Amino acid sequence: MTVGRKHLSKIMDSPTATKKEYSTGFIHPLLHKNTSTSDKLKYTTTFMGDEFFLSDHVVKGKPILLGVAYLEMVRAAIEKSEIISEKSKPRFQLRNLIWARPIVVDKEPLKVNISLKQEKNGDVSYSIYSESENEIVEYCQGIAKSSMTGDMEPLDLDTLREQCNKRSMSSGQCYDIFQLMGVEYGPNLRGIEEIFIGKDQILTKLSLPPAIQDTQDQYFLHPCIMDSALQGSVAFLLGSNNIRSALPFALRNLIIIRTWIKRTIIRNISGFKRALQRFMEPLCLWTLL
Repeated sequence: MTVGRKHLSKIMDSPTATKKEYSTGFIHPLLHKNTSTSDKLKYTTTFMGDEFFLSDHVVKGKPILLGVAYLEMVRAAIEKSEIISEKSKPRFQLRNLIWARPIVVDKEPLKVNISLKQEKNGDVSYSIYSESENEIVEYCQGIAKSSMTGDMEPLDLDTLREQCNKRSMSSGQCYDIFQLMGVEYGPNLRGIEEIFIGKDQILTKLSLPPAIQDTQDQYFLHPCIMDSALQGSVAFLLGSNNIRSALPFALRNLIIIRTWIKRTIIRNISGFKRALQRFMEPLCLWTLL
């Protein structure tokens, strides 16, 4: 199955309309304009470099788009395009995602596109890229598909807290570790409050920093919360000398069930080294209701 002209026409007729437009007039902070053509479903975003998910994530002196921001960009594009059945949203999977190269916004604004294509089996392939007269640079690609996964039962947080009682790491300790490895997290991406460490598992308490709390409703997979979930595991591993620093390059599977609410607890269970090498696969995200 391919995206039909009728569907593309419907999308193109309302290029930036949305029930909740932000003061910028953009569709979404990571999805600015609908730039679809008669044969291609596409959205375009211009990054200036002063967005918190860029300016507060500096690696070796350069602002780099958070890897988890790509996930929200894909999710938002799929939601706005209605390319996946309404019954499946927000429950769908992102599979076999590859970060081919980082998006770096240094001195000049960068225009980035995301294109979507429905395959014959119903899956949606996507690509995040920039283009100029001379070349196309691809940053990320992968597959999205419907998910029939239902709600997960909430964990007993009191029990987990009792199990993770060996020691703890403060927010300051975590970000000192990142600074030593050349990664500078600004105040708007320091979502870790505390990490509680137990046997073969850790529990990370997260919250949005005060300066960006008003952005909570603008995202489903909030870049700060998503990245801080990974930061906790990485900081623990680096602090334990269990693994060398590394940038993620692939994600096998992410099932999107529901968004977080105000404060989030992240549980990372067993196989810490393998978990980081495979990136997000074993992470469980639970929301406090």
